[in-house]
Amino acid sequence: ILMSEFDIDFTLTGDVEKDVLRFFDFYLLEEIKSHTLSVSYKAKELAELFHCAPEQAYIAGLLHDIGQVIPTDKRVEFCETMDIPMFNEERMAPTVLHSKISRYLAQKIFLIRDEHILHAVECHSTLCKKSNSLDQILFVADKLQWDEKDNAMFVGNIDQFIFKVLAANLAEAGGDHAQRLDPFLPALYRHLG
Repeated sequence: ILMSEFDIDFTLTGDVEKDVLRFFDFYLLEEIKSHTLSVSYKAKELAELFHCAPEQAYIAGLLHDIGQVIPTDKRVEFCETMDIPMFNEERMAPTVLHSKISRYLAQKIFLIRDEHILHAVECHSTLCKKSNSLDQILFVADKLQWDEKDNAMFVGNIDQFIFKVLAANLAEAGGDHAQRLDPFLPALYRHLG
């Protein structure tokens, strides 16, 4: 897989929303496009509620799943080719690599330079150690916009659970990726007490 395969046949307009939606149209990813818009709006709403950069949250939401363009069975190869660091756990379950790939594509295709947006995009799947408010907002917005079948992993009222997490504005919400593939639930439950 070479980056040249991702030279999209449209020029950037400077409107991230328009460009991302055209990107999804180009790759015929209608479900991801719909999810992306839902996450973007939810991230902006949460950012407004918690006084945390609504426009950055919106843009991060738009970009968070662009890495889904790489099929799961090609993600390890893509990361190796593009020198994107991976943990062994990510190699074993490459579905989560879309976050790192999304960051990479946000930089290379969409020319995003805002480190806060890029970091939130990169850790939206499993969160990360020393996450900031924007990271947490995107993480939560993504989980709130999952389909019902995806929310089954959460016990009880997900909205109440998520609101408590954000309201606490955790200084360190995630676990160590090298220790566990999906550290967010145990770490978040510990913070909720």
